[in-house]
Amino acid sequence: MVESSPNPSTHVADSLTYSTRILLYAGLITIPWSLTWTTLAALFAPNYNWIAQQQSVMSLQPGITHILFNISAIGVGVAFLCFAIGLWIESGRRIAFGAICWLLFGLSMISNGIWSMGSPMHGAYGIGFVTFIAPALCLVEVRRFRNSKLLYWVTIIASFAGIFYFWLIVFGLDPIQYQGITQRFFGTINALWPTVFAYLILKQKTSTLND
Repeated sequence: MVESSPNPSTHVADSLTYSTRILLYAGLITIPWSLTWTTLAALFAPNYNWIAQQQSVMSLQPGITHILFNISAIGVGVAFLCFAIGLWIESGRRIAFGAICWLLFGLSMISNGIWSMGSPMHGAYGIGFVTFIAPALCLVEVRRFRNSKLLYWVTIIASFAGIFYFWLIVFGLDPIQYQGITQRFFGTINALWPTVFAYLILKQKTSTLND
């Protein structure tokens, strides 16, 4: 009798502890959390133009708008911190530079919800730009899904989109009348890598349960 060999995907999926998987699932939260709370904040912001104005403008608004924006920024930041910790554990490395990049980005998002626009601490002196290199570093450092075509293309798109958006800002090519849209568009692309990685973890877990 020939014994069936164990499913390698099952072995890989089972190598994740419950706590690490939960931390990685935080990557699924970032985009819907941000869009939901900033949309609510915009509804209470007088004369706010979501097409032309960036989200951080709402940090200058009083009352409920300011509170809702802070909830958005801090919540997203905490989600990125959780994802980064899970990714660091998953990498198995003493120093995981990709995870550190997402960790710094999470801290910069939290600072957005603590300090208002105009303060150098809003965005933690622009430290969030480390996300330009975060996807590529993570793809190298984390073995899981390294051969995934989906994650490969998301890595390319997220990295180049971030650099392109930064280029638009530096050279004043980001159209003033559409800066609200461009920030949301490129910000969503920026958060795609954690989202897709978390989705693949969830999909892998589901397929394991069905085996």
